[in-house]
Amino acid sequence: MDEILGRRFIALPGEKLFCVSWRKGEFANTGFQIPYQPRLIKTIVESSPDVIISEGFFQWGLAAFRAAVRRNIPFVITYERTAHTERNAGFLRTRYRRLCARYAKVICCNGFLSKEYCLQVLNVPEERIVTGVMAADTENITKRVQLIDEGEKTAFRAGLSLKHPIFLFIGRLIRLKGISELLRSWEIYTEKSNQLNGSLIIVGEGPEHSHIEEKIKARGLKDVHLLGSVRYSDIGFYYSIADILVMPTLEDNWSLVVPEAMSCGKPVLCSIYNGCWPELVKNNINGWTFDPYYPDQLSTLLDWCTIHQERLPFMGEASKIINEEFTPKKAAESLFKACYLSLGKH
Repeated sequence: MDEILGRRFIALPGEKLFCVSWRKGEFANTGFQIPYQPRLIKTIVESSPDVIISEGFFQWGLAAFRAAVRRNIPFVITYERTAHTERNAGFLRTRYRRLCARYAKVICCNGFLSKEYCLQVLNVPEERIVTGVMAADTENITKRVQLIDEGEKTAFRAGLSLKHPIFLFIGRLIRLKGISELLRSWEIYTEKSNQLNGSLIIVGEGPEHSHIEEKIKARGLKDVHLLGSVRYSDIGFYYSIADILVMPTLEDNWSLVVPEAMSCGKPVLCSIYNGCWPELVKNNINGWTFDPYYPDQLSTLLDWCTIHQERLPFMGEASKIINEEFTPKKAAESLFKACYLSLGKH
């Protein structure tokens, strides 16, 4: 940031976090914290901004909101949550967000589901909403993938005795990601298909690791490989060896692994509780959506992918085309559009 912004990059020390509630869970709105940053509002005002951009409503959003209202500065809020992720928000949180949204000139949303929440719950007029401000670092990932040696991939698959199709999960091993639900679907899938099943690779680390490992052993799940954490710079390798990404999350605003996998030419099996699916996952074109709480839905899709493996590369190509509309450049253009709208320009 210092390299790009120079003197316009201002770092402030002394941040403090007050935990009002100790009931802090993985799911949204299961705890309450108040941050405090000395001199934040004063620094915002002294920087003489034409527009103030806040990420969300809480955390530092409150300071940005106060500075904007106090000095009558156009205020843009970037927002990524959906009605599902905000289902436990409660009356006070929702009322506070409506208040901030009323003063904001523009709300910048991830996509359709986030926009829908702003329209229906926060009562934001449609003309004050801009979408398309989320993107993954797909360009660098695809460049790394192009450099991977085919022999290395073949050796890796042989070392683990992987069978096609290779299903890939990447993410933190936490309850929220729906890995237990994924394993239940995998159990049904392997029981139905006898020996005609593929392999499942789970990449990531987290507090659920031991629990997941025990569940795999206790249920005697076949062809499941729990690989642990990997460096982000190496993540492209796992996209390159897989045939399809599986994202069974129980709650996510916009899983970045979905566009990452798509940029590498992979179809996607995506939970309906992932905020990115309306834009990125088109049923029977580049993947399918499913409800992870109903394991038969995913097991049926796993079975279809196994029977129709020849379709997967074509669906992966469709993923690439769809993802071209969700690049960092496109996201930057949407954010600039929001700033111009907040200034009354078009």
